[in-house]
Amino acid sequence: MSATPPSSLQGTQAISPIEMLWHRYRSLIFTVVAVAIGAIGVNYGIKYYNQKQTDASWSSIVASMHANDAYGDYNDRTKMSGGLIESLSSVDIGELEKAVAAAPKEPKAFLLWALANRAVVAKDWDRAEKALKELESGYPQHSLVVKTKHPVQVQDEIKKDEAKPNPNQKPKVELQPAVEGSAVAALRSRIELEKAYSQPEQFKKVVPPADAPKVKFEFSSGYGECVIALMPESPLHREAMLKLAETEWWKDIAVDEIHRPVKSFSQPRALHFGYETTKAEDDRSKWLTTEPSKNLVDWEKNSLSHFPGAVSMQAEADGKSCADRIWISIDDAPSNDGTRVIVGYVVEGLENLSRISDAALSVQDEESGRGRPTENIRITKVSVIK
Repeated sequence: MSATPPSSLQGTQAISPIEMLWHRYRSLIFTVVAVAIGAIGVNYGIKYYNQKQTDASWSSIVASMHANDAYGDYNDRTKMSGGLIESLSSVDIGELEKAVAAAPKEPKAFLLWALANRAVVAKDWDRAEKALKELESGYPQHSLVVKTKHPVQVQDEIKKDEAKPNPNQKPKVELQPAVEGSAVAALRSRIELEKAYSQPEQFKKVVPPADAPKVKFEFSSGYGECVIALMPESPLHREAMLKLAETEWWKDIAVDEIHRPVKSFSQPRALHFGYETTKAEDDRSKWLTTEPSKNLVDWEKNSLSHFPGAVSMQAEADGKSCADRIWISIDDAPSNDGTRVIVGYVVEGLENLSRISDAALSVQDEESGRGRPTENIRITKVSVIK
């Protein structure tokens, strides 16, 4: 009897429930995942769009306040700013009011704050108070309005008298205590102080008398002209300048030095002319700036200050000054008070002198902001206006 052969049939493994579900609902799962990814993308796109709109809105607000100008370049002193208040001084108050009217609710509070500060700069106390009241009523819980123990403020350093500081010890800086209150209250205090402030006489800008004699200088290279009103406080210098002007002594003399601020040094703009060797001489190697003046005047002390447009005469030895060598201050330069005799002020054409101070210098002079312009800028005509 033969053996029974083994069966060739083998069992197959049944499909798992998970695989069954996968095969049955695979298309649905793909669809759900795709929809989820799409929803995330749409949500991100909406958030991105809204953020772009918010950024654009705030950028517009910042631009209307000129707030970007408050961030100066520390490495470039020509771009340094005195802060937001100084930046606001260049903003037209009417344009700022339009920005307030068109602003969304959240940034409107900051625009009202800027408007109040701009009105203070303009000494429009009523407009400043109106903006502050609108800020308080519309935003009673805003950080500018809410009273705190440490409102936003500058705390001044406490000055102490020390015999001699220890160079090996880091000085300890102590600040005045913070004043409890709010930014709005601080601005109101500032308004009261400014309303009560009276500028000392020595700081008030001088207005030349209407009948003051005047001297007009005309410049070459399209730089226009300027008119100088002579002051009675320096009678000797005034008469000496008038005599030189009547003979057109300065005709053909070149501007030999200009000063202006540079990245490393913020100096006031000014220009100088009066060296006789520059007269009609294009070869600068022949310009002599060490020879004594031939037109000396006794030094006259007065209380005039170097406001923009101040015209002063260069000091000379032995209590004299030069009636022919003239400095013109284009910017405020109080540090020069007492070092030169001021004879008058520019009453017309200061913008032309400003353009001269911006004339090109050599590479070396450009770095220091002091030197001769690379082009010969000459006085083409001098006349007396009485």
